[in-house]
Order: sequence, then C-alpha cells, then structure tokens
Amino acid sequence: MPGRPQSHVIADQAVSSVAEVIAEAGYAAEVVSKDYGEDLLVQTSHAGQMDASRLWFQVKGTADLERHELKSGDFRLSVGFKHALRWSRSADLVVVVLWDVRSSEGWFALPLSQVDPIEGFISEQQTLTLRFDQDDLLDAEVVQMLAWESRITHFRQLMLSAQSIDLQRQEHGERKSGLLGLLALEFLTLLGVVEQTSQGPVLYEIPISVRRKLSQSFITASEQWDDPVTALYEAVIRTLFDYVPSRRGRQRGLPRVLIEEPAEALVAMLGLPSVIREAYEN
Repeated sequence: MPGRPQSHVIADQAVSSVAEVIAEAGYAAEVVSKDYGEDLLVQTSHAGQMDASRLWFQVKGTADLERHELKSGDFRLSVGFKHALRWSRSADLVVVVLWDVRSSEGWFALPLSQVDPIEGFISEQQTLTLRFDQDDLLDAEVVQMLAWESRITHFRQLMLSAQSIDLQRQEHGERKSGLLGLLALEFLTLLGVVEQTSQGPVLYEIPISVRRKLSQSFITASEQWDDPVTALYEAVIRTLFDYVPSRRGRQRGLPRVLIEEPAEALVAMLGLPSVIREAYEN
C-alpha cells in the first residue's frame, strides 16, 4: 500500500501541533472532518463557562519556511480570495496559522483585519496574500488572547444589534428595550469589573478593588479635567481598559460600542448625584 503524499504528512503534522498548542491554552480543538477551508474548530471557555463564540483555525504546514519569508522578516501566504472573504465575514473569529514543521513553531494572521472586500470586488482578484508578523508567534498565551478577541467581537455584534432594535423602537414611539444596558453589564462581568450577586434586589455590584482603582483614576483624571463629570468618565474608561486583557505589552483596543455603553452602565452603578448626571446629559 503506497504511503501518503509528503504534503499530506506535513499538513497533518501541522494541524496536530496547533491542536497541542490550543490544548495547552486549556481549550478543546476538534478536527474538521470535511475540510471547507478550516481545519480546527475550537470551543473556548471562561471562568468555568462555555463561551457563546468559537474559534476556527486554518493551518498551513510547511517544511520550507524560507519560501514564505519576506525581506522584512515577516511571512506571507497566498490564499483564495473567496476563502479569505468568507473568513473575514464569519460570525466566529477565523485564525490562519503558518506552521513550520521543522522548527515546530508557527505564526498567526487574522483575515478579518487584512481583507478589503471593496478592493477585492473592484479588482476581481482571485487570490489574497496574508501577511504574518514575525512577532505574532502562536503559543498558548496567544490562543487565550485570541479567545478574548472572539469574545469582544461577539459582544460588539450583540450590542450593535441591540442599538438597532432600540432605534426601531424609538422610531415607532416605543421605549428602549433595556437590552443594551443588560449586555453592557454582562460584558463588564466578563471583564471582572462588576460581579453578579447571588441574592437580593441588586443584581450586580462593583467589587471594592475596582472601586479603589476607580478612585485612583478619578484623582488622576481630575488633574487633567476641571469638569468633574468629564474627569469621572475619563476615570471609568481608563479603569475599563485596565481590565481588558492585553498580550505581551500590547494594549488591546475596544470597539466604540464596548466603551460607551459599559461606561454608561458603570457610571450609573456608582450612584452619582442626579445633578451631576443632569450636567453630563446637558
């Protein structure tokens, strides 16, 4: 019986190695039996609960890394444009990995941040070159950060949908649904900025450690802003970013909707005097 082609062996080695990295991060990776462009489906979890979002990994194994290397030290990989476009539009985050089977290390790229659908449509391009930063090595810590990227993307979509629902309700003279505020509290809970209480009329509360950090941030912000309300919102936003996981010194950004709505919810929980709230609203 003839042996498997070398390219298949390399591909299997690469997928197996990436699955091991994912397992080291604490997540379960399932090999996709029917390959439509993705090799691994990853179900992530946080604080003992399964995430509503998942990760998909497409793995490209190579035994000739130099063929993919650029003069800058970064790497490149040519993929079909239709595949890349589908990855960038996926409800779940798709990660492409270039894995060197010789050194047993790999680099990741996110099609979501590299695909321009308008340009692709105009140029009628058939392929797309994904770029892999030489510093974007895939390891267990990175997989955990990618899980956070997936959670953030998921909450962004939920909150944008809730905003759309409220806009439609307002156009019909109806009250807002309250879903935005609930999602904001759920996101703050995910970050650990607020905690859900087990009983009583108050469903969420701000831990003492977070209140202390907010107080310190407010003192700092007050030195920059004369308006106490502006200083308060500055402090709240600074504190919010302090709780967003970052990777290797890289500060993670947040979509606007995941800054504004959680900040509003957090300010409301602080129980500010109504006069200050009115001053902000006016």
